[in-house]
Amino acid sequence: MSALLRKADDARDFCGAAQPDQGAGRAALCASASRALAEIESSLVQARDARRPVRVGVCGTVPEHLLARVERIFGDDGSLDVEFAGADSQEQLDLLRTGTLAFGVMRVFHAVEGLATLTLADEPLGVLLRSDHPLADHTVLTWADLAGQELLWFPARRNPRFAEYVLAHLAGHGWSPRLHVVDARSQALYRHHLRNSQNLVTLRARNGSTADAGMAWRPLASDPPRQRFILATLGDSPLAGLLARPGSRSSHDGGISA
Repeated sequence: MSALLRKADDARDFCGAAQPDQGAGRAALCASASRALAEIESSLVQARDARRPVRVGVCGTVPEHLLARVERIFGDDGSLDVEFAGADSQEQLDLLRTGTLAFGVMRVFHAVEGLATLTLADEPLGVLLRSDHPLADHTVLTWADLAGQELLWFPARRNPRFAEYVLAHLAGHGWSPRLHVVDARSQALYRHHLRNSQNLVTLRARNGSTADAGMAWRPLASDPPRQRFILATLGDSPLAGLLARPGSRSSHDGGISA
């Protein structure tokens, strides 16, 4: 849109400069073209001003490529401009209900009433550890391999239900690790703890983990916990229809995690 506006200005400047030195017919043509360009410019400005900002919450673990997908979803609408805002998944629910956020991108695992959702990703969690960790020699890790390992974890208060879900899943496979809790938003700080602690691992999806310098990611051999990222809004939101377009897989099975 801005490029079209610049071209309109350039054309108007050209005609304006040409009029004094041209004949009456050429001058009239330039005057007519200038009026048409002014009308085009006015229409473009009105279209630009009519675009609505849409505030979208993003939890700290969302991979960057999913944000690009969210931008494409709203870009296809043509009237919406995305504004991302960092917020924990639990916090996003409250912000959606108060209208502070129009949408939220969050990790999910259990049902939440009143949300319309679109699944952006559904993937298993594996084990992220430093590249010189003894377990890094394994190509696949069994639950038994994790005996004696501590788990780098987030404060449960951010989302007690998610913490309960994951830890119960681990315990169901015989691993009840000592938790190494770090209250930080920075992924770099989490990696720092992994690099500088003995017998410490964390759970991550493969996407976004394999590129970490000095880190290794290993899949679990059986029944790993899973994480899904969803784009969610209130079920009665006038924008909920964006999540049900042809070719998009929407659901109402979202839960939340930190």
